[in-house]
Amino acid sequence: LLGVYTKAYALLTLPMHQFDAPLHSIMIPALSRLQDEPKQYRNYYLKALAAVSLVTMPLVAFLFVSADEVVDILLGSQWSQAASVFRYLAPAAFFTSIGFAPRWLFISLGRAGTQFVWTLLSAGVMVDGFLIGVNWGINGVAASVSITYSAMYILALYWATRKSHVHFFDVVRSLALSFISSMLAAMAVMIVGRFISKYHVFLRFIVYIIVFTLCYFGFVLV
Repeated sequence: LLGVYTKAYALLTLPMHQFDAPLHSIMIPALSRLQDEPKQYRNYYLKALAAVSLVTMPLVAFLFVSADEVVDILLGSQWSQAASVFRYLAPAAFFTSIGFAPRWLFISLGRAGTQFVWTLLSAGVMVDGFLIGVNWGINGVAASVSITYSAMYILALYWATRKSHVHFFDVVRSLALSFISSMLAAMAVMIVGRFISKYHVFLRFIVYIIVFTLCYFGFVLV
């Protein structure tokens, strides 16, 4: 079961592993230089956040709707349970895809100590959630991790924006287009999937990519 959870978690963190380090090395110095210019800081932060979410959020949404196919192709049918676990982790995956948002604020504004305290608090809450989830098996663990991580992320983002140049709802608005477009594109793939469920896994995967891409960019550009 631990192996299944590990594979599902690796799938969850895949989008941000590709972007986190290079983004950090660019954004922190840039934002730090703007900390005495509130308007420019706010605009730069929100534009960067919106731009990155246009890539990371749809990746998570696509992995969610195509989890069975992705796991089958990359890991083999023996890991099929990992797809189910990933779906329970999906809410956390969405927040993980923009996990840098509060961190950029904390570090660039010289509040690394506050971030450290919040990280310790979050870790304690997530461990408690993990221990509770164990009572319902591996899916229970995934669900509890998803709930606790999502809740703590929202609180961390709110806390990070409290003493910054950026308001909490500014962040929400900057992410709205990516989130809504990703959800609608995922729904379109789910509908199409009902009609091609008997097709070969590779064919389904290709169809999903085409449908999701067309729908996502269609919604973004409307």
